[in-house]
Amino acid sequence: MTPIANSRTRALFGRNFFFNVNSQDQAQLLVALRHYSSSNGEQLDAENVKEPRKSSNKSKTAKSMARLINSKPWSTELESSLFSLSPSISKTTFFQVLRFIASPSKAFDFFNWASRNGFTHDGRSYFMMLEILGRNGNLNIARNFLFSIERRSNGSVKIEDRFCNTLLRSYGNAGLFNEAIKLFSLMKSSGVSPSVVTFNSLLLILLKRGRTNMAHSVFDEMCGTYGSYAGYIYL
Repeated sequence: MTPIANSRTRALFGRNFFFNVNSQDQAQLLVALRHYSSSNGEQLDAENVKEPRKSSNKSKTAKSMARLINSKPWSTELESSLFSLSPSISKTTFFQVLRFIASPSKAFDFFNWASRNGFTHDGRSYFMMLEILGRNGNLNIARNFLFSIERRSNGSVKIEDRFCNTLLRSYGNAGLFNEAIKLFSLMKSSGVSPSVVTFNSLLLILLKRGRTNMAHSVFDEMCGTYGSYAGYIYL
């Protein structure tokens, strides 16, 4: 499609087009919006949890640790067994184990155990843990975890839009409209600027719930913030 002349025109055209198309076209547009909000957003965020090429020894250690965690209840005995397998856990092993653990609650136990045993969490590990909790419906724990990141990291990891985005998508998937709105407002009041992915995720939730007027407002805010870029997304 040929670009519109300037960012203001693009934004206005995008707004009028988006909110005045017929139901069939809007349904197709929602599919595209969903793809951008989740697939593209996840792709961008996933770059932050990529790990270096894994050695076979570390992979074997990670699989052994994950098997123990998946087969036994969490206990001090289990923690001792994990420590004997890997007294000093590397980042590669940590991320592998976290991916292999079947239970979100045990993944969280492992996350906390690693921290107690000297593993230094960074933005990647916090993001991955948040994704695991949200994706599996542990939304209250995920929310509390999100707003504990700065305290847990002693201020070394700040809450970013990508952390909020993954929880926002989880709220949308769970149909928790009000929680999504609260999170969007809270992230702004906390000084976290919404990204285009944030706006798209919220727009998808609003339109699925038929909250067109609120979607108008969010769309205008997005265009006012990102102008040209936002206009292109909806054309």
